[in-house]
Amino acid sequence: MTGSENLVSSTWTKSFLTNVLQDSCTFPTKLRLVDLSENAIYNVSSFCFKRLKFLAILLLTGNDITTLPANVFVETQSLKKVDISRNCLIHLSSTMLAVQSLIILNISQNSFVDFSQDLTGQIKTIFISTDDYRLCCLLTDSPAICTADPSWPMSCNVLLDSLAAEVSSATTSILLLILNTVASLTEIIQIVLSKKEKYHFDGNVKLVKKQTLSTSFTTNIIWQNMNDILFGVYTVIVFAISRYYGETFPVFAPAWLSSIFCSFLTFLSGFTVLNSLYVANHTAISRLFATKYPFKLTFKNTKTNLKALVSGSVGVSAFCTLCVSIYCFVEGQERMSSVMCTFTGRTNQSPSVITLTSTTAAVEICVFVSIFIQYVVICMELSKPSQMTCSIDRSSQQTSVIIQAVVLLLSYALCWLPSAAKLITSVSMTTYPIQLLAWNVMLILPLVSVINPLIYCFFPLLKQKVKKN
Repeated sequence: MTGSENLVSSTWTKSFLTNVLQDSCTFPTKLRLVDLSENAIYNVSSFCFKRLKFLAILLLTGNDITTLPANVFVETQSLKKVDISRNCLIHLSSTMLAVQSLIILNISQNSFVDFSQDLTGQIKTIFISTDDYRLCCLLTDSPAICTADPSWPMSCNVLLDSLAAEVSSATTSILLLILNTVASLTEIIQIVLSKKEKYHFDGNVKLVKKQTLSTSFTTNIIWQNMNDILFGVYTVIVFAISRYYGETFPVFAPAWLSSIFCSFLTFLSGFTVLNSLYVANHTAISRLFATKYPFKLTFKNTKTNLKALVSGSVGVSAFCTLCVSIYCFVEGQERMSSVMCTFTGRTNQSPSVITLTSTTAAVEICVFVSIFIQYVVICMELSKPSQMTCSIDRSSQQTSVIIQAVVLLLSYALCWLPSAAKLITSVSMTTYPIQLLAWNVMLILPLVSVINPLIYCFFPLLKQKVKKN
């Protein structure tokens, strides 16, 4: 590859070239155009074009190039146009494009697998022609020719697309973890410090271990808090992923959706939501039976209550594991159905997604109705005249339970009913608005998880302290 030093263009199209090595790159130094199109080039060495100080146009279209070295265009400060379309490129590096003079870049018809994380700032200064929707997402504010649109569940939206969304997500996640962790530790300490008490029953004094509704009820609350901590872990991870990728998330979304980590988060999100519903309903049933049948120990026995909680959680875990396994291995889906790693959307393409989505929506509605009826019955029972002599201020107890019931039902209504409506809507839609999904997962669903420790732990402790004082 030699020639006169005064040549300004060199064309080697269809010349059966396979390598462009530094040692053989003895191009005339004054070349302004090099055309190596329609060959079988699969390797371009580092610093190959270093001597070409005046090179303005480089055509490498129609070859078999899979990678270009990061320093391939070093010192080609006159380079204005590069055409590497119709190759087999799998990686696009920002250092490869770090040529200040570069104006036009054609990278259509390649097989990109990944991109450099810091690609955004570099490509916005270049006119790019591409058929890769991921790059198109990054070029919305730049001059470009894009011939591809994302297909669900992909989109050009980032996970959390505004400062308000990020602040709300961060605040909710922190409150979830802190409140539920402190509440769990507080309840555990109360159980550990509980002592044996004397009770009068049928005229006989019996010394029994403290297996009252309080202890059994505390077990339910601890279980609920632990479940909410897991959901807090999920929201923190989603927030961290959003911050890590930022506006480049559309570029890395396929790899994220295909990861085992996202599959695990899909299981975790489904499990925590359904398990929360189960525990909330179980707690309401326990309170109903304890109020209506105060001398029956079935729901007051901590071991029996714990067995019911464990059994329900294991059943929910098995169901979610089955859905994720069918989706990945039986249906052969390579990517999760939602960028939030939840079983939402794409219901027209996956029976397992529509099954879990429909089940969650139905359970949210049914559990809300069930808890509403149970708390109405509880309030009615407490309002009946008492025939028992009790040292506790019954009126104060009634007021506390009624306030708890009203606040809980209001939070359940604001959380589960809108969530169920969104899930039902997603079943009938070909796609599902990603930002609506993000607000649902990061703000609406955590509402109950933030309110539960306040109602069940902190407010009762505050009331006891005020009463003691």
